[in-house]
Amino acid sequence: MTLRPGHPGYEARTRDPERRAFFDLQKRIAELEEGGGGGGSSNFIGAIPTPGPPTDAQVPPPHGDGDYVIDSGGNGWMWNGTAWVNIGSIKGPQGPQGPQGIQGATGATGAQGPIGPTGAQGPQGVKGDTGLTGPTGPQGVKGDTGATGADSTVPGPVGPTGPQGVKGDTGATGAQGPQGLKGDPGVQGPVGATGATGAQGPQGVKGDTGTTGAQGPVGDTGAQGPQGIKGDTGATGAQGTQGPQGVQGVKGDTGSQGPAGATGAQGPIGPDEVMVRPDDPFPTNPLVDLWYDDDAVAPPMPASNVSFTPTVPLTATTIQAAIAQLPWGVVKKGAFVAASVALTSGVAAVVTNQLSVVMTAGRRYRICFLGRALYSQGNVYTRVTLRINGVAVPWAQPLKLGITNFYDIVNVHWLLDGDGTTKLFDVTLTMEGATGTLYCEPEISYFYAEDVGPVR
Repeated sequence: MTLRPGHPGYEARTRDPERRAFFDLQKRIAELEEGGGGGGSSNFIGAIPTPGPPTDAQVPPPHGDGDYVIDSGGNGWMWNGTAWVNIGSIKGPQGPQGPQGIQGATGATGAQGPIGPTGAQGPQGVKGDTGLTGPTGPQGVKGDTGATGADSTVPGPVGPTGPQGVKGDTGATGAQGPQGLKGDPGVQGPVGATGATGAQGPQGVKGDTGTTGAQGPVGDTGAQGPQGIKGDTGATGAQGTQGPQGVQGVKGDTGSQGPAGATGAQGPIGPDEVMVRPDDPFPTNPLVDLWYDDDAVAPPMPASNVSFTPTVPLTATTIQAAIAQLPWGVVKKGAFVAASVALTSGVAAVVTNQLSVVMTAGRRYRICFLGRALYSQGNVYTRVTLRINGVAVPWAQPLKLGITNFYDIVNVHWLLDGDGTTKLFDVTLTMEGATGTLYCEPEISYFYAEDVGPVR
């Protein structure tokens, strides 16, 4: 057995978790081989960073029998000669926790950090001591002595002492003394408490209006709104004048075939008559014999709106050719998606279910559509689009003009030639600049395909 890198074994007191896991893995691989899990010689290729199996880009070929890898989930994948086989989890059981590792050496001192920003200015210092008092100014000038009184003829008593004389004028102010020495800086006081938050300032002046940005992209068209509530029926108006005859209604389905009548007795064959029997090669198997008098005037054969005069004399070939020239009428009738469909301006609304028609090669078909629309205003257009296999036909999108905001008949048909394939037809309506509702009453609405004859 070859292991890369290293050899199988066990390393005691391994502190590196990845290294210890590697040796546990080797030990697990050895145990698998000893227990027969590998089935023979094996070769460890390596690990892949994703869940297995490995790809050729991760483990390039050629691969040898017994080559194996380990995926990101711990599962082993071994090459058995033709494919990579999952051999189960390779991860061993959780080992006991190893002893505390020796503390690593102190890292080198980091580089000097950048100088921090300048601190805020400190508070106002304490007021210094008052300076020394300047010297006293000089004595002011003495005032004048008062006048002496007249001498007494009689010695009288000694009079009281006269009043204090008026104080003399104040002397001039002496010159200012020199500036006192600056006091020592006071001790810094404690930081004052944070002041209360000031009142909010006044509203700033409104800035100038920015330039108008570029117009954003047009948003997605919103979903079609729900059908509005049908309004109350108005009062019955006076009977109007006789309107023009309506369009031809849809041809009803062919009734089920009645039971075959009893076979009559065989009549004699005339001298100038030909009998066409049921075993003759007709397109369909007739239930009765067909007789034809070759000297009689050939009657017309009406079918739908086309008359055909048969070739004389009649044979199975000429009758089959005549039938091929006739229209086959309605071949498939379709249905509307609902009794009424809301129409939104600019949004194509699907109004019919898909109609599946086998388009026989060489035949021409007419797809017919008729519905009754109510518009929100007059003089608006409705685009009627025919879709084939879900794709709108570019040339099949006529516009129908609604003259008034009243009921209008939307009647359209399209001609297509058969190509031997089956096609799915449906119809969409798009209002141009207005809204409306398409009503699909079964009495006057239809959607069908009809065969109008061979391609000419």
